[in-house]
Amino acid sequence: MDANLAERQKALEEFKEKLKAMNLTPEQAAQILESMNAAELRYIQQNRKKATQRPKRGIPDW
Repeated sequence: MDANLAERQKALEEFKEKLKAMNLTPEQAAQILESMNAAELRYIQQNRKKATQRPKRGIPDW
């Protein structure tokens, strides 16, 4: 358990250093991610697949 906790702490510190290099706070990073997620959901909802037409009966498809 201690090794896992140490790895998490190390990853968190690396994350904070990367944010610091980009002049972002963790709150700003979270806000950007939420905004990107909302934009992705809107894109998916707008581009739903349209129903395909069924082949007409009695007409060969060749």
